[in-house]
Amino acid sequence: MRKQKEALAALAALENFEVETMKIIFYTTHCPKCKVIESKLKQKSVKYEECTDINIMQSKGLTFAPALEVDGVIYNFVEAVKFINTL
Repeated sequence: MRKQKEALAALAALENFEVETMKIIFYTTHCPKCKVIESKLKQKSVKYEECTDINIMQSKGLTFAPALEVDGVIYNFVEAVKFINTL
């Protein structure tokens, strides 16, 4: 959690970071919250990979969806919304 907060703070502090250089993976089960994240990503024209494989999610230790992984940092729904809003 601390690592995620630090990552969010660092991103918010950057004025001109390139979204294209980030590796973003969107873990989804297509639930209503997942659709919110997907919509926000599309509104911001963020390029991302989509993963719907439950086995991969479990191997990452995820016990929730949606999740957003940005350069190795995994965000839950609330954190993902905050991250996307900083873009």
